[in-house]
Amino acid sequence: MTINLQKAPRYRKLILLFVLAAVWLLWSGLFQPLLLAQGLFSCFLTYLLVRRMGYLEDRLFALRYSFRLLGYWAWLVGEVLRSSLEVARIVIDPRLPISPRVLQLKATSKHPVDQVILANSITLTPGTGHLAAPRRGRLYPAVPRL
Repeated sequence: MTINLQKAPRYRKLILLFVLAAVWLLWSGLFQPLLLAQGLFSCFLTYLLVRRMGYLEDRLFALRYSFRLLGYWAWLVGEVLRSSLEVARIVIDPRLPISPRVLQLKATSKHPVDQVILANSITLTPGTGHLAAPRRGRLYPAVPRL
């Protein structure tokens, strides 16, 4: 099976390059010419690898969320901050009121990308993690009592 590398719409390629460059710049925060050139090179190399893998042609991973994803990210940042404060309060407390447990949550999303975003979002939240994905639901360890 051969993959036509020119098949993906041009806007997907440009969006990928823009997102890679923006994320690199935001996470590095470095503006020296040599580092900017290295960051641009790494973004372009990542773009070439993604293009060669045919990632842009696969409808499974198409950018399909639009503005709903931005709202979700804003909500997730708020939850991560709230959870960070809760975990810090538990750790600083001299009694250390930790009650670890494993929760099984039923994931209602059917799309694989949605399930990965859910698992990664839970893993990003302090005090939690993603253990497994059995058929009945997903298992998450949680430090604070939920």
